[in-house]
Amino acid sequence: MNDNLKGILYMILAVLCIVFADVIVKEYTKDISSVQMVFFRSFFGVCLLLVTFFYRPPQSQGGRFGLLVFRGFLGFVNMSIFYYLVLNISLANASVFLQTNVLFGSILSFFILKEKLSRIQVISLVIAFIGVIFVIQPQVSFGKFEILGLIMGITSGTVILTIKQLKDHYGARMMVFSFMVSGLVFSSLAMIIAEFIEIKSLDFLISKFVMPTNKEFIFVFIFAFFSLLFAILRTKAFNLSKVGIIGTISYSRIAFAVIFGVMLGDDIPNMMGISGITLIIISGVLISYNKGKKTDK
Repeated sequence: MNDNLKGILYMILAVLCIVFADVIVKEYTKDISSVQMVFFRSFFGVCLLLVTFFYRPPQSQGGRFGLLVFRGFLGFVNMSIFYYLVLNISLANASVFLQTNVLFGSILSFFILKEKLSRIQVISLVIAFIGVIFVIQPQVSFGKFEILGLIMGITSGTVILTIKQLKDHYGARMMVFSFMVSGLVFSSLAMIIAEFIEIKSLDFLISKFVMPTNKEFIFVFIFAFFSLLFAILRTKAFNLSKVGIIGTISYSRIAFAVIFGVMLGDDIPNMMGISGITLIIISGVLISYNKGKKTDK
């Protein structure tokens, strides 16, 4: 088996792992808030990375610490919103909103980093924008969950920008570690604040700590394990195969989310919803393919 095929296999396994982790959140940890899920995921992530640092210390240039913290805060907001949506809307729609990070990341890169957009990218962004409208279906409903979905897409896209600006200062493991530490710190602060202040409109960011049952602890551990396994497998995939191919396969997350979501009792998306999901996947594939061509040159 050549490296390219291995990379594809690793990415498919990575997608299955993260969708399985999402299923656990939706089905088996319903009484645990999204903020707590961020806390547990970050805690296990920090522990694992500290072990790897012991055997292979990180090597980073350092600098731009403020941007690193900002990236960590955005990551905390992004993860909190995602798990909140997983608990409250269909698994498919939550995954679709998350995958719009490429759309918003490309737009923000154009305006902030002054990156030029190719003709394919412009066409892809238009397709993605239409797809988002079809998924949201504002003529049917446009409430808190849809707004949070868009905020998540924007924050996730902004994280992509910060990674581009930090890659020359910190290695991949160090950036992931800072991301996990930030998630641990900000989620802890959010739960402490919730003990004194109750803000229902911000329940996706500020909520009290609820001690999980023994059964829930088991599922939380499984969730954290598969989330970390996803990160490891995805990294291996990008190291072995082309960026365009792996980026394209990552969009299979939406398809798997639809399948598992329906199995768990989510409504089957209507024709407009299916059309929107398809358009977003096509857009992501086009952008990933375009990036892959640039990387190969």
